[in-house]
Amino acid sequence: MSRTRRMNADEVERILESNGFELISQKGSHRKWRNLDRQLQVIVPYHKKRDLPMRHSATL
Repeated sequence: MSRTRRMNADEVERILESNGFELISQKGSHRKWRNLDRQLQVIVPYHKKRDLPMRHSATL
């Protein structure tokens, strides 16, 4: 079984962009990404250079 690698917000956003998501809005440190084709929305807590909690990384 492989371990899930921890990622920071920049890495997660790069993955979202490569999968057709667009940045819709930002409120404070939370950025809202949306993919209209798949009708999906993802909120990414953006804290520069800090790893995201595993619950966020594991869903990608």
